[in-house]
Amino acid sequence: FGPGVVPASIIMAENVDDFVAGWISGAVATIMTQPFDMAVTRMQASGQKAAFAQLKSLMRLDYSIGAAWRGVGPLLIGTPFNNALIFLGYGMGKRFAETGDESPNSLLPVFVGGCVGGFAQSFTASPIELLKVRLQLSYPAVTSQPAGGLAAAAGGRGFATTSSIVKELTAVGHSHTLPPLLSQGLLATLARDVVPHGVWFASYEAAKVALTPERPPPMPASLGGVVEDGAPPLSTARQLAAGSAAAVAAWGVGYPFDIVKTRCQMSPTALGFAAATAQVWREGGIVGMYNGFGLKMCRAVPMSAIGFLVYERVFATLRRIRGPLE
Repeated sequence: FGPGVVPASIIMAENVDDFVAGWISGAVATIMTQPFDMAVTRMQASGQKAAFAQLKSLMRLDYSIGAAWRGVGPLLIGTPFNNALIFLGYGMGKRFAETGDESPNSLLPVFVGGCVGGFAQSFTASPIELLKVRLQLSYPAVTSQPAGGLAAAAGGRGFATTSSIVKELTAVGHSHTLPPLLSQGLLATLARDVVPHGVWFASYEAAKVALTPERPPPMPASLGGVVEDGAPPLSTARQLAAGSAAAVAAWGVGYPFDIVKTRCQMSPTALGFAAATAQVWREGGIVGMYNGFGLKMCRAVPMSAIGFLVYERVFATLRRIRGPLE
């Protein structure tokens, strides 16, 4: 192969490593941070501040702390796969930055790779999150629903079930051009997941560079010194810090669209992107667009930090297992 040309076998193997590492990191991070997502969804739906009070009330109704993980089922089906897609885009962008014609360590290919991955996974993320939102906002039909609550079709203890929600969203006679399961909140999901994922990965790479310690000058070769290639590996603490910084940057860009997505997906009728945006803006202007942002960071920061840490560790393990490819 000529200089700068990477064999197809190596590209394929590294793409598989990216996909598997992204899948595992998505599953681990989702399970560990789901209660915060539950609270954020209720706050976004109601426009109120007492999200944890609503979560506590829901736990009493469900007689179980497991209520804090309501809606995690659809996420565990889809989020690891979606995470795998975006990390696949990230890995491809990163390797292009390392071997392509761009300036060394350019963030542009990483940004584009994140955007492409975010776009691809939006079409599966939107219906999965629609189910999640409906499950998280459901209350037993026999109780009075707080602001933002949705009366449930009968399920466990009177709560909605995934099957009852799917049946409702795919029923004939809806007010959408496409079945709501496929279309409701899709545009808002694209707005939330395309550019912000590019920002997420580019910020992560920039944070890693900023947090990478400088190597001490090598000993002269005459004294047995060896010049080491590449940057030194990040410590776990620095790795977590880089993932955390990336989450703040990405959600600073994408969070308003997350609120709009929740409003679109909780609506019993076809509420479009523009109408949902106007609704949130009327309620609180720019402050309303960031309602619950602090609570979102309580989930997004550890989820990003854990996700990147698990991804890097799994990716490195997979490369050790398969050995060098030529």
